[in-house]
Parts: sequence; structure tokens; C-alpha cells
Amino acid sequence: MRLATRIALGTAGASLYVVPLAAWLLWIGRCPDVDRRIQLDGQAVGEDADRIEAWVQERSREKLETIFVLRHPGGEVSATLEELGFVPEVDSTIDALRRASALLHSGDPLSCWESWSALRGGGVSVSLVIGLEPGVLTDYLMDLKVAVDAPAREARIDFTTGDVTDEEEGVALEVHTAAAAIERTVIASGARAVDLPFSSIEPGLTADTLRSLDHSVVIADFSTTFPRRGKNASRAFNVEHGAAKLDGAIILPGRIMSFNGIVGERSLEAGFREAPEIYEGEMVEGVGGGTCQVSSTLHAAAFYAGLEIIERYPHSRPSSYVRMGLDATVSYPTVDLRIRNPYPFAVVVRTRTGKGRLTVEILGPTSPVTVTLHTVVIQRFAFKEIIEDDTSIATGVVYVVQYGLPGYLLRRVRKLTYADGTVRVEKDKDNYPPTTHLVRVSPETGYTGLTDVERGVEAEEADEGVLQEADLEERPADFAAPEASASLEKPWIIVNGPFAHPPKEKKKKP
Repeated sequence: MRLATRIALGTAGASLYVVPLAAWLLWIGRCPDVDRRIQLDGQAVGEDADRIEAWVQERSREKLETIFVLRHPGGEVSATLEELGFVPEVDSTIDALRRASALLHSGDPLSCWESWSALRGGGVSVSLVIGLEPGVLTDYLMDLKVAVDAPAREARIDFTTGDVTDEEEGVALEVHTAAAAIERTVIASGARAVDLPFSSIEPGLTADTLRSLDHSVVIADFSTTFPRRGKNASRAFNVEHGAAKLDGAIILPGRIMSFNGIVGERSLEAGFREAPEIYEGEMVEGVGGGTCQVSSTLHAAAFYAGLEIIERYPHSRPSSYVRMGLDATVSYPTVDLRIRNPYPFAVVVRTRTGKGRLTVEILGPTSPVTVTLHTVVIQRFAFKEIIEDDTSIATGVVYVVQYGLPGYLLRRVRKLTYADGTVRVEKDKDNYPPTTHLVRVSPETGYTGLTDVERGVEAEEADEGVLQEADLEERPADFAAPEASASLEKPWIIVNGPFAHPPKEKKKKP
């Protein structure tokens, strides 16, 4: 009964509109004039058809200036739709307006009924049609990812106090999922905000794991020295600062440790200072100079601890603080030192600095291996000299920008003897290219350059480029400066630039 009543009432209500509408059609043969009731995103469309395209373009520009909010775990960022890569589709919007207008002007009774039903709700509304320019939104989100991603923080132990810092979960923006969500939100619903999708990153080292570690045995250690006073103060600070960041690092069984990943970017914001460093074979002023001594000392300790060296690069010249074959250069973020723990137990990296000395220890529950290193110079290369004319240099003065050093091709042999008697021998080569000798002189000086002997040419020819079984426990004789008597015969004086660092004479045993 109730259902029948409702149907009857509904039919009667409909007739209130159908009958007058049918009478209107019979009288004038068309739907009522309702052009002014068409709206584009809530704004009434004008009657001037000639200006409709310009009007749509103007509305599109306003639309693309809309602020869109992207919410993430650490807060939110705002951007216009245009910055996100959305673009207007003017032709598609005009087509939609024309279809709406044609519907309202149709003489078909059913179309008129649909039009009047729409008018009862406030008018016929057409939405601006916008699209998405390929790649722009993804590029925007990739840049945002760098800013909002939070790496997992592994638990750390303070060896001074024994306190353990708990781990923290990390998060990573899912770029492609986020792009789809933004496109869907803007085009389909017209909303002005979205919660960005993130995936969680579990830390590999927990506080519980740390508390159970046994690090009572020094598997291997290595020390280097560094000057701390005067012009070396900033470099010394960087060595100590980098070592402090490395102290307490844990390498779980089978895991790889990244030096850059632990020490981080060498920047003023990260607490590092400007100091001399090697860049493309030359000494220059740079932020973080001295950090390579930390990586080299770590590499040497890991080398003697029997850890696997996954990624390591020698310097472009031999280092003064460690023998050839044990150094490891780093440059954030592209040049890294990566070390793998091959043992069934975790190892701990300990660092200590004091009185110009850096020590790195590799700790664990037992000492599983004994390591020896043997190095042989396969070939030595003479260095070149570049002489630049500089009229600002006084006549009779040779200004040394950088001292030349010979290059070396070095064979490294690491012998690992394990507790069970197993022996493994690893062989590889290091290449240290020659360091160019750079000087500036006035053309009036008449500087003739270094002799072949000083550049190592005769020595190279004498031994045919091969030094048989040359042990490099001490710095090779090539690093000795020319004897004083040779330079006294020349009609010019040598002046060293700030980064010249003349080679030290090899001390003779009494």
C-alpha cells in the first residue's frame, strides 16, 4: 500500500513539470532560453561566443594557480597545480560547454526535461578540463623525496659511557604511487590536498642486538699521525670530527658498511671546516680536507682485520701519513669506501684521536685471522713540468704552485691465515699517476725547468721501469728532494706557494 502511494505521488509530482513543459514545447516548439544558467567551475558563462576561448583560457590560468597541499610525516609542502605539471585543455573545455548549450537548446522533450531538472539544482555546471604534462610531476616528487625521506637510524653505542641509543624507523616517499594519487585527486575530485604515500624502512641494527654484542677482542688496529698547529689546525679538526662520526659503527655479519653513509656530507652545515685537499690531482682549499686520512686509517685497520674491501680507490698521489697500498680516498657522495664483514659475528669500529694521532680499531669476540701485506713497485713514471709565464712574479723567482711526484704502479699481496690453518692470498694493483710539477715565473728569469734527473727520467731508464721486489715499508727514495748543492748553482730562488708542500729529504741513518 505504502509503495503504491509513493509511486502515485512520484508520478503526480513529475506531472507538475512534464505537463507545463509539454505545453511550452507545443506553443513555441523549443526549450526555454537558459544560456545564462551554464556555469564553468561555478562561474556563469558569458553570451559572447567570440570571446569564449579567451574566457576559458583566463579561467584555466586561475585554476592552475590554485594551491595544492602535499602532506608528509614531517609536515606539508604547497605548490600550484602548474608547478606540479598540470596544463589546461582549452579545446576540450570549449567542447564540453558547447555540448551543454546544445542540450539546453534542444527541442527534444526528454532533453528539455533533463535541462529543467538540472536548472532546479542551480544550473548546468561544466568543469574545466585539465591534463598532466608527462614527467613534470614525477620530477617534482623526486626532488621532494630527497627532502622528506628519512633514513632508518640504527642503534648506536657510546663506548665511553656504555649507553645505547635506540634505533629509529625510516620512511621513503613512493613517488609513482604519489603521482597517481595526486592526478586522481586533482582531476577526478577537485580536492586541494593529498596525504602522500610512504613506505617504512626498518633499521638493521637494534638496541637489543647491540646490548648482546661481544667486542672484547681487538682483531686489528692501525694508527696514523697528523699535524695540529698553525695552518694545519682546520685539517686536524676535520680528522677528529670525521673520526668521531665513525666511532661506534657496527658491521653485522654479511653486511656492508659505507664510509660516506656513516660520516655523511662534508659541509660547513655538517660541522666540517675548510682545509687543503687533493682535487683532480692538485692541492686546493675545500670543505672537509683531512677526511681521507680517516678513511685511509679505517681501510688499513679493516685490511689487517681480514674484512672484505668491496669498494676502495687509492689517492691520485701517495699520501704522507700512510704507505702506498693502504690509503683510501673518499669524496661525498660519489667516491666511497665500502667494507663487508665476512665473519659470523658483528664487528665494532672504534676510533681514538689525541696528540696528533688517529687510531682505528676493529673489535669482535675473537681474532679469527692473521694478515700480512707485501707491496712491490712494478713500474715508476717520471712526472711532467708545466711552466706558466707570470709577469707579477719578481725576476729571479720561481714560484712553485705544486711539486711534482713520480707515479707508481704497485702490486699488493694480502695473505690471510685463519685460525683453522686455512690460507688465502689476494693480489691486486694500485695506480698512482705522476703529479705534475707546476711553477710560475717571469719571462725575464730565464728559468729552464727541472732536469731529467730531478723528474726521475734517468732513474726510470736505468732500471727499465721495473724495481724488483722493492719493499715500500719506508717511503721510496724518489720522494727525496734534490740535493741543496744542485739548486745553489741555479741563478734563481725557489718560493713555495701555500699548497706546494715540498718533498721532505729522506733521513740518512748514522
